[in-house]
Amino acid sequence: GPDFAGGFCYLNNAAVAAEILRERYRTVAVLDVDVHHGNGTQEIFYERGDVLCVSLHGDPDGFYPFFWGYAQETGAGAGAGATLNLPLKRDTGDREYLQALEVAAIHSLRQARPATAFLQPPYRAPHHTASAPALVGGGGRPRPGEISLAHEGVLFLDELPEFQPRVLEVLREPLETGEVHIARAAQQVSFPARFQLVAAMNPCPCGYLGDPEKGCGYECEKAKRYQRRLSGPLMDRIDLHLEVPAVSPDTLLGDADGEPSRVVRARVLAARARQMHRQGCLNRELDADGLMASLGPHKPWLTGVMERLELSARALHRSLRVARTIADLAHREKVGREHLREALSYRQNLLNP
Repeated sequence: GPDFAGGFCYLNNAAVAAEILRERYRTVAVLDVDVHHGNGTQEIFYERGDVLCVSLHGDPDGFYPFFWGYAQETGAGAGAGATLNLPLKRDTGDREYLQALEVAAIHSLRQARPATAFLQPPYRAPHHTASAPALVGGGGRPRPGEISLAHEGVLFLDELPEFQPRVLEVLREPLETGEVHIARAAQQVSFPARFQLVAAMNPCPCGYLGDPEKGCGYECEKAKRYQRRLSGPLMDRIDLHLEVPAVSPDTLLGDADGEPSRVVRARVLAARARQMHRQGCLNRELDADGLMASLGPHKPWLTGVMERLELSARALHRSLRVARTIADLAHREKVGREHLREALSYRQNLLNP
């Protein structure tokens, strides 16, 4: 049952070691990683600020000891803020736990995330006036920037062309490698930066491209100049280009007819599980050989598509990953021509021909 982890200890070695270390150091920390919370260490130091107690354990909502170990328990009196509980839900696997631990370590270099957000993927949305160091990190003692704070989460860039072009160009290498290297005269550091980039923009600064009544009247050249602020190499690294037309008032005010989020989430989780079972990694981590293995009879057709659409090798590999994911979402073991066509359709020009 859920209480099988119960037990007692009569000599708390962690507390004894902390007291001995306190004779030499102003503050010490105790990190307890266990399936259950409740070895007594936090209770001993709960009202003291000289011993930081951090515990990673099963969520007490459904696991022993049930009444102790919640994220909102942060200490009392002089110890307020010196207790940090990071409860993990019961189905947390090694992958999710290690990713969350890595994210927490990155954020601790800037500002620690709330304990209640430990297993939530980060979401960052910097303003378009952000500088290059703010985005990738920097400083005399280099600290992580927005792309590293979005590691294993989402980086949302609204009004994409309003960012300075030189700022956007610093995204190119991290989008490819999943990390960023910062070199200073006295120090060189590398920060993880494996994030999902989501961006939004108006195709024309007037905001009404193609609208005969509200448009600026010379949409083609003005829109082209605006979109040229985004370089080809950067756009080549964005897998899905989608046009979102204006929504009519009837649709906006009508009853929702789409799928609820919980249904979509279940389908995505099933697709991720299928990928891990098949190849031991997510599709985004497949190398070129892994991608080509599933193509089979489609290679001659793809050769013609590459020539006709003038796709780069990077664009092809990224489209193949998207096609593999579309097939997984459709519960198909093999990538079909329809999946490839859909994936390639997302690599369209922003301007209509």
